[in-house]
Amino acid sequence: MSKQDARKVTIIEELLAGRFNNNQAAELLGLSVRQVQRMKVKASANGVTGILHKNISNIFQIFNIIWNLWITIPLT
Repeated sequence: MSKQDARKVTIIEELLAGRFNNNQAAELLGLSVRQVQRMKVKASANGVTGILHKNISNIFQIFNIIWNLWITIPLT
């Protein structure tokens, strides 16, 4: 997870906890209030990891496949 994603997750967690309102979170993230509202709905339904980019899991899956292939190939 990048620093930007970690910051986004932290701010949305604070938003869900009631420490920020939508306007404050939007300003901190540099997004519109409507975008923050959408993220808030996703985070409420799927947890805060639901707001992260969907390709992140694909990247980790590809990395794991390559790693597993690499460690099983005998070095000669």
